[in-house]
Amino acid sequence: MNDQCQSCGGACCRDVVIACPNVDAAALPWMETRGPVVDGEWILPCACKHLTLGLCGIYESRPAGCKDYRVDGADCRATRARGGVA
Repeated sequence: MNDQCQSCGGACCRDVVIACPNVDAAALPWMETRGPVVDGEWILPCACKHLTLGLCGIYESRPAGCKDYRVDGADCRATRARGGVA
């Protein structure tokens, strides 16, 4: 497992983030009952069921979407910053 993945506590596996740059004002109150909308992103708390103590429990057999997630890429850095992890 990548050292950066081990040190961040699974920040990318704790939430689902949906880009929504043009939120309809009428929908915003409903959306925010499920998760905050911050800077055009809807953050839904929805931890992966395989996340255990901040580590992936199925790392060797993780799905393609997880394998394709670029460690230390722009999305990774933004997710870590959002989760308070440097």
